[in-house]
Amino acid sequence: MSSIRPFDRYKDKNGKAYQVLTTAISLATEKEEVIVQQLYGGYINISIPEDKFLRIFSKVSDDKPDEKASDEKTSEEKALENEEKLEGTRVKTETPPVTVRPSPATVEAPSDKKDDGEQDPAVRDMLAFLDSDDFDEKYMIVEHMTQNDELNDTYIDNMAASIDIVIDDGPLDGRIRELLKCLGTRKRFENTRLRG
Repeated sequence: MSSIRPFDRYKDKNGKAYQVLTTAISLATEKEEVIVQQLYGGYINISIPEDKFLRIFSKVSDDKPDEKASDEKTSEEKALENEEKLEGTRVKTETPPVTVRPSPATVEAPSDKKDDGEQDPAVRDMLAFLDSDDFDEKYMIVEHMTQNDELNDTYIDNMAASIDIVIDDGPLDGRIRELLKCLGTRKRFENTRLRG
């Protein structure tokens, strides 16, 4: 367990980023576990047995270059590096790698784009959801988007965040059902509260 340290960054087989929070011993199994936090979506904390963790995750290398490696740069790499320094375009960032789910707008073929400035129906529905304060209306918007096959993981994450909930990763249809379930509960709660 000594090679796994808090704040080390790892990625899973899909390239999604995680950070080790700590290690622990499970009371149920008495085996060592690793507690990690997702560095995307809802930043959920997950407890994983150490042996499973080592099979699923790979450590993200530090951004600091090794001195030996920098001495062994090719002449092309050195020339490119000098050119970047001269142009002043080199920017060092400390942000972790992030997996971005494509939105319908980025997946759309060039011929599908509207020239008249009209907004994409999925974006329009998403904005209507975010603007609405009525959970009954939010529920209907999600049903409409589901019927028109407009929902994707990014929209679900944004909708969930706007009503202060987290929908776990998984199959799209399961995430849609979970969002509708939460909206239905909120809808019943708001109607009961307003009557009282």
